[in-house]
Amino acid sequence: MTNVSSSGRKFLRIDKHIHKNAAELTEAELAMVARCTGIKEKHPCKNMMFVCLKCGNYGCDQADIDKCSEQAFKNSKCLHCGSVDTMSHLMADKLEQYKQDWDKDYVPSVNET
Repeated sequence: MTNVSSSGRKFLRIDKHIHKNAAELTEAELAMVARCTGIKEKHPCKNMMFVCLKCGNYGCDQADIDKCSEQAFKNSKCLHCGSVDTMSHLMADKLEQYKQDWDKDYVPSVNET
């Protein structure tokens, strides 16, 4: 099981996650879901983005692994912690703050000398 730092738990409280299937979302909710900015087969991906409710990983969901540069899920399985069906939609208005918090806690900083 993947360890998550205690500060990583804050990712799960950033926003109320919409725990619905895409078919159940209203048009207003669909408009608020963040779209993937990754590259998929030399084109912008633009799929819906999700967040893992267990570890905080975020990105799009694809049927095949390494399909998109921002992929975080393969058939609803988190590629970070291996959890299945723990993903929820990531809202566009929270995406930038989410990325900054994730990078600050999980990406090692390089100290210039």
